[in-house]
Amino acid sequence: MTAAQRHQRQFFRSVAIFSRLSDEALDEVMRGFHVRMFSRDAFLFVEGDESVSFFIVAAGRVRLFKTSPRGREFTIAIRRARQFFDLPPVFDGKPHPVSAGALTNLRLYVSSLPHIQEMMARFPELHRALDVHLAEMLRGMADVASDLAFTDVSTRLARLILISARNDGRETPDGVSLEWGLSQSEIAHLLGTAREVVSRNLRSLEKAGWVERTHSGILIRDWGALEKMARQ
Repeated sequence: MTAAQRHQRQFFRSVAIFSRLSDEALDEVMRGFHVRMFSRDAFLFVEGDESVSFFIVAAGRVRLFKTSPRGREFTIAIRRARQFFDLPPVFDGKPHPVSAGALTNLRLYVSSLPHIQEMMARFPELHRALDVHLAEMLRGMADVASDLAFTDVSTRLARLILISARNDGRETPDGVSLEWGLSQSEIAHLLGTAREVVSRNLRSLEKAGWVERTHSGILIRDWGALEKMARQ
């Protein structure tokens, strides 16, 4: 096995849905994937298009979003390295329920939909893992709907900062540093609001001394205060 093949196997092993597969099963799954590259702002697919592929992010970030009849976009989720997306068509074969766009230059592992469906049928542990993640996705969607219906923007922003920091934050002597990589417009899409509202709420958090905006993201100076706001 070459160094490149070992690196690829290590990557696939680190993806949650493949973690329990045997080496032989994992190699068979991997044989159905190839690499595709996308430039920043490229569309991967559009809501309603026929679904023919299964995607895993190797590097970069993907935005999943819905578009209203008036053209307003609402971000459903952002997927990063070692995460997969567009799961419902794997189970029902129906068109894409959302659109997907590249937030950054993007490297993906892509397989045909029939390949991943065949692997699910042959390896029950893979089927179970995908079942679990589909349930988690549905629960996450329910949480998003609840947040939009019952919480204000400041609460949603605090929750987004904390969730992002738990996943990608780094402890420093001054607080938790989060290299967010999201523009205020992208944050607004995630929260279902306008960029100006996000900017106003970030200024309020800074004025309170809870966060500090940096050139690369956010420094969380008062984690407890943000948690209290997120529970409102």
